Amino acid sequence: MGNKLVKSHESVLVPDPNNVQVVFANYFASGGTISGVINFTLCTTRHTPTLDGRLEADPVVSARLRIDLDTAIALKNFLHTQIEMQKAPKEMPS
Repeated sequence: MGNKLVKSHESVLVPDPNNVQVVFANYFASGGTISGVINFTLCTTRHTPTLDGRLEADPVVSARLRIDLDTAIALKNFLHTQIEMQKAPKEMPS
């Protein structure tokens, strides 16, 4: 895929030479801080068929992130903005 560029929140083009995959997560597993580094694990819930024909929620680790304080603050601010936008009433087309 080559050396793709991604626009960052600071309007800087950041190279993506390894074409890092997008990961979906819908479950926060755990987190903490060690030596000033914030660590957390995100999971994805699979729906695994059982032998008796049911579907069982089966969470699996999808990402383990380690971030510094500045990145955590930027992420918190970004998430706050995105959450507020999601909570805003949506206009219905007429």
